[in-house]
Amino acid sequence: MGLTKQQIAERLEGLFGTDASMAENTNDYLDAFWLYKTKRGEWDDRLDPSIHLELGHELEDYVARKYCQRKKKKVRRVNNTVWNQHHLYDGKPFLGSHVDRMIVGEKKILECKTAYSRNKWGKDGSGIIPLNYRSQIKH
Repeated sequence: MGLTKQQIAERLEGLFGTDASMAENTNDYLDAFWLYKTKRGEWDDRLDPSIHLELGHELEDYVARKYCQRKKKKVRRVNNTVWNQHHLYDGKPFLGSHVDRMIVGEKKILECKTAYSRNKWGKDGSGIIPLNYRSQIKH
């Protein structure tokens, strides 16, 4: 599932997980200069369609369903931007996220990922994940 029109507009108002990978230079496709130009509105931030992005969106429900089966938990979709209220700039939050799912009854999220590049992922449960996703998680 993709972002809503409102969420897309809000991406220009702050820094998000994918932005963190550009700022930390762990993104394989985009860098801090691209981030700077898009946040200033000088460049368009829409990405060309790619099979791994398309599959990631289409498989999000599947990943969430499998997580629920495996962990015996329930999750719910989040359709709004979540802003960090603890870090402000000029009195407004600037660190945002678009959470894939919230785990019901817990203060945890489920970030749905698919492994399109097998050589950067460790074995299931190992905790070895690509650097760009580590940047996103830290954010």
